[in-house]
Parts: sequence; C-alpha cells; structure tokens
Amino acid sequence: MLGFHTYCNSYFPSLSSFDKVRARCEQHMVADHLTILHGECKTMVHEERRKDLSNIYPLLRSVKDGIGILIAELLEHIKAQGLETVRGLKGENVSKEIFK
Repeated sequence: MLGFHTYCNSYFPSLSSFDKVRARCEQHMVADHLTILHGECKTMVHEERRKDLSNIYPLLRSVKDGIGILIAELLEHIKAQGLETVRGLKGENVSKEIFK
C-alpha cells in the first residue's frame, strides 16, 4: 500500500500544492464550522465519549484557535470529577480512602 505522501505526490507533484489544498480543506471543513465543533466538545467531554474525542482532536488541532475550547472543557471536567471524588471524604483516613 502506498504511503499517504506518496499517494498525494502522484496528484500534487509539488509539496506546496499539497499544502495549499490541505490548508483550503482545513479552512472549509473545520475552521468554518468551529462554532458547531466547539459546541459539541462540552457534551463529548461530559459524556466521556472517547472515540468522538479522539476523532475531533486532530480536526481542532489542525486549525488556529481550534483546540483551546476542547482543552478548557477537558480541564474543567477533570477538576469537577476530582472535586466530586473527594467531596464526601472526611477524617484522618482520607488518603487511604482515595487510593483504595
């Protein structure tokens, strides 16, 4: 099986052509729809939809200002889960309870 770049080189003889096409595709398919994609991030993180998150990450990473919202949602979720975990713990055996 041909590698991705080998395959692309057969259609785009110069690397600059490939880069231009990729940038254009990323703009029209991702950047132009950031509001929608960012709107889905909160739900994906909250529901811990790992497969969806693994698919959206490279899309958002490929465009300017794409990944910030996903990172913020993920950090907030981790913080909330951590606080929820330790909220009911009291007394001297807290560390024993956490690391059971």
